[in-house]
Amino acid sequence: MCFFINATYEFLRWSYDMNPECYRLLLFRYIFAVAAGIYAYRQHRMRTLQGLTMMMAGLLYLLGIFYFGFEPPIFDYWKNTNLYATFFIAPTIIWILQKNRIKCRLVEVIGRASYHIFLTQMIYYAGYYTKICATINNRWSQLVLGVGICVVIGILFEAIDRLIIKNFVSEVQKRIANKKGCL
Repeated sequence: MCFFINATYEFLRWSYDMNPECYRLLLFRYIFAVAAGIYAYRQHRMRTLQGLTMMMAGLLYLLGIFYFGFEPPIFDYWKNTNLYATFFIAPTIIWILQKNRIKCRLVEVIGRASYHIFLTQMIYYAGYYTKICATINNRWSQLVLGVGICVVIGILFEAIDRLIIKNFVSEVQKRIANKKGCL
């Protein structure tokens, strides 16, 4: 279902020639990836043939994009991180979770803060990336700095957000218990 919602969004974006800046910020282009992540978290199981079929489809798509000059008709922007690329990564993540091979606190922290890291990336690449590129000419340094800044600030953002929500919920619960109302 989410695949079709995502595909419909991509088709409508292409049909109406949506602004690329608006397109990259909207969650609709990630619906299938989010659904795959939820599926991986809740199920932790995938049939081998289903996973291999998805991986092969995703791999063929990525090879076509990067090495054979394939130009998908609908995907004008973000060709390597779109709906079809998710076919490659989703089974990989699900199989890693099935085997329970990731037992790393840092990966858990980054995973919990992934949405906040995403929001940080949107701000970073919209405004600060060009300034950093003008200052630092080495692509590897730009990459390491960009990932580092986005991950660290995203983790801090998530921790502050969690603290604010925790305090807000606690205050609401106190007010309800004292019958003072929520506001």
